[in-house]
Amino acid sequence: MAPDAAAPLKPCGLTRGSWERLAHAFEGEVCDIVAADSRNVIERVIEGLRRDFSRSVLLDLGCGIGTFIQTHGRRFQSVYGADFSLNMLRYARRRCRGVSNVRWLQADLSRIDHGTMPTGDLTVCLNVVTSPSKRIRNKMLRSLWKLTNPEGTTLLVVPSLESTLFVHRTIKTGQLTGATKRKLLSRGILMCDGVAQKYFSKPEILEAIQQAGFRNCTARRVWIPWSEEGFEDGHPRLKGKALPWDWLVVGHRDGSGDRASG
Repeated sequence: MAPDAAAPLKPCGLTRGSWERLAHAFEGEVCDIVAADSRNVIERVIEGLRRDFSRSVLLDLGCGIGTFIQTHGRRFQSVYGADFSLNMLRYARRRCRGVSNVRWLQADLSRIDHGTMPTGDLTVCLNVVTSPSKRIRNKMLRSLWKLTNPEGTTLLVVPSLESTLFVHRTIKTGQLTGATKRKLLSRGILMCDGVAQKYFSKPEILEAIQQAGFRNCTARRVWIPWSEEGFEDGHPRLKGKALPWDWLVVGHRDGSGDRASG
């Protein structure tokens, strides 16, 4: 979703109520990164892990309407889709009827009960860690680490601050002007459809996920259509330009009883 030009800036993130209301319009109003992945980067990253997932567990934290599970769930022995919106889970269940090995759970990654949650050999968390609160974001990443099995891997997608700046320079809009917006931009906090969300630079998200305990972390671009930024793909200003992107971060949890600090 493109940052808003006119929305008032408030330091609040997406609430459960607003997420529940989005469920019926998710595909039209939210960037579903698996569906929007213009160059199949996520698919290629999964293939690049070179693992036989047929005896593995997939845990999708913040599964939304279930697109990742619908696309990749059949690879796994068992699958769990978790979201804090019951409406999202109902929609995801309907969309994923063809995936027989799924259980659906209502859970909030920022306040999760680790004792009752399953863990995954592959944990997926796509555009969920976007709270404007650093404390909440760190708590989410720590939970993601705890819910990833030893020798497991996480796929984390977050909005890209570099892409937002690229979009602004390319289209030359006024959406990032003003002292308040510049201050928020310096922290990577922007309004998106009326909600304050965190956008990450590449070094920042790599540092954050490593501090959460993951090792051998890498980040690459997941290219998305210009339409996800509110512009027609055939817009004359976009001719010859690259696409916007989110960051896809791959992190690994080693199997030596590692413990993240904090």
